Amino acid sequence: MFLRSCLPAWCAGARDGATVAPRCEQFEVEAPSEERRRQRTCSRSPSASNSSGRSGIMCGQRVCISACVVVCLLLMLLGVAVLLGFDHLFRFILSKEVSLTEHSRAFPMWKDTSHDIKIRFFFFNVTNPNNVLIGEKPAVKEVGPYTYRAEWIKHNITFHDNGTMSYKETKRYYFDRGSSVGPETDEIMTVNVPFVTTAQLLKEQNFIIRGIASLSLSGLGQRIFISRSVGQLTFGGYPDILVLLGSVIDSGRPRPGQPGFNIGDVFSHGYRTVIDMLGSLVDPDRQGTNGKFGYMINKNDTIDGEYTIFTGENDISNVNKVYEFNKHRKLEVWPGDECNTLKGTLGHIRPPLSKTDDQIVFIPDICRSIPLENTGEETFKGLKVKRFVAGPTSFDSGQMRSENDCFSAGRNLPEGGANLGPCKQGAPLVLSFPHFLYADASYRGDIDGMKPNASKHEFFFNSEPTLGVTVNVRGRIQISVVLERVFGLGPFSRVAEGVLPLFWQETRVEARDDTVKFLKTIVQLPEYSQWGSVGLIVISSLLLAASTFLLFRPRITRREITKVQPVDEDPKKPADATCADMLPSKVERILQNGLDRLPNSFGITAVRNNFINELKNTRRSSEPSAPADIDIYKS
Repeated sequence: MFLRSCLPAWCAGARDGATVAPRCEQFEVEAPSEERRRQRTCSRSPSASNSSGRSGIMCGQRVCISACVVVCLLLMLLGVAVLLGFDHLFRFILSKEVSLTEHSRAFPMWKDTSHDIKIRFFFFNVTNPNNVLIGEKPAVKEVGPYTYRAEWIKHNITFHDNGTMSYKETKRYYFDRGSSVGPETDEIMTVNVPFVTTAQLLKEQNFIIRGIASLSLSGLGQRIFISRSVGQLTFGGYPDILVLLGSVIDSGRPRPGQPGFNIGDVFSHGYRTVIDMLGSLVDPDRQGTNGKFGYMINKNDTIDGEYTIFTGENDISNVNKVYEFNKHRKLEVWPGDECNTLKGTLGHIRPPLSKTDDQIVFIPDICRSIPLENTGEETFKGLKVKRFVAGPTSFDSGQMRSENDCFSAGRNLPEGGANLGPCKQGAPLVLSFPHFLYADASYRGDIDGMKPNASKHEFFFNSEPTLGVTVNVRGRIQISVVLERVFGLGPFSRVAEGVLPLFWQETRVEARDDTVKFLKTIVQLPEYSQWGSVGLIVISSLLLAASTFLLFRPRITRREITKVQPVDEDPKKPADATCADMLPSKVERILQNGLDRLPNSFGITAVRNNFINELKNTRRSSEPSAPADIDIYKS
């Protein structure tokens, strides 16, 4: 910008108000450049060092905010990945940890039995034995429970290359007086099962043989009803000569490794003579009983058998399924292959996250597998579980499904009862649920004292569905005996016929509190991960938005300041101002003061006024640069 005027040296002297000789000259006033503007900004700072420090702090803040943006973005992506992929990862981990391999978490729980186990017996005391002998309806009264605490110890564990594992299990039982209604010495009036078994075998013999047998048996003091203590009926046993006899007598079917012979031959050659032969002919299954009978004889502190099961390492859906029992792929008990086939698991563990609504459990004591159906969910110690119940068809023997006809083994029973004879050396025993629950009404009609109740007598498993671990069991079964008349055989000639209950047994298994707590933690992991990943996504998104705003805010602020907030010089420091600083607002003020000081003799009043007006008009214009050339001599 060029100014032509007769002015004093106002750039140098106007600030102190000195009057100088007029001098007309042309001088140039340059608009402040970008570099000078930056220098001016710096000159207004307290010090150069402070400005440099603040710049370093601002740069450090920008780096931190940028790093925060990156971290938030990574956390948000991690939350999305966990939300979408945790289910697959969880299933993969479960398949490894629930399999019964040596280093899995499930293996020590399975091996060391992290559950409390009790066996409870309820006996049916016959209240009218003499009336039954003359054909009247039996009356029974339930007595129990008599409780035994159990320890099941697995040992001789061997892993095989085909994904199976073999082991043996020793079971020990201890009488629990505190959980029982009485001591083991309590007497129970019950049926003499060995005597009834012998009578059933004699039923097919001719009248002469039955007569000889009747005299021999009565001479030995055999009666249909006997009184025995609880301890004798369970694990202790009581001596009975017919136990040895029953181990070798066969109704025409030879035993493996033994020729077998007919019971008629026994009494034809003399009862006492046959007794001398029994020691060498005793069935291997009966060895160790020492001629004693008891429902649980030879079951305490003994090896229950050798099992071979799938570990689930190759296929988790097969975990705990029975592969062999006592080194046999099939049983040799029933007359058909379908009934001899080993099916199901042993009940400890089922496949994790299984969506099936049924379960099959193999029970060695009854030589068969039984199906259970899922009836819904419930809670056990705060843990959600699935309940699997053995229903009306569980003991089917061909009445409902023809393929189960082999379980009848020649004894046709009403619905709800199963022939147990082939599994118990031919004894006329019947398997059912307690009090003939779900069974045909004819069973209960032949006896006084039956009171079935599903809540008390139901057979069920409670299984945690995620891990497949069984946490609660009520294995309830009833053993009964078939009473039939045998003409010519003393007391059996007039006895009331029917199925008379002997006792029912409950196997009670409950997971301990620490086991349930551990299962709860594992089960809640998917829920925790879901909510955690959602929370991570939300929090990281908010932090990402805040960090992005802080990162770009300085640029927006500078742009706004440059546009709407011009720099306002401090009017209190005129001595520090420069010529460039004073344009255009201060130039007006200084020039006006300078021109006012000129004498009127110069005759430039009109010129002065014209200059001032031109300067004002220039300032009001939209042009950001300094005013154009002004001719102060314009008239």
